[in-house]
Amino acid sequence: MTKVIHSDFLTVAEAMTSAFSTIENNQAWDLMPSLVPELAFCFHMLQRELNLHCIELEYEKSQ
Repeated sequence: MTKVIHSDFLTVAEAMTSAFSTIENNQAWDLMPSLVPELAFCFHMLQRELNLHCIELEYEKSQ
């Protein structure tokens, strides 16, 4: 699966995971509302990237 995902998305995913872990470890829950929209945007972009990859695969099969 990691071959499909652009390395920038993996970097962002790792950063978001680290941020949420830090918030949890430090009990800094007041920071969470500012990160939720960023996480939603990351999921949206990842879904878009995966959809484009699937379209490319289908196009290659039809050639």
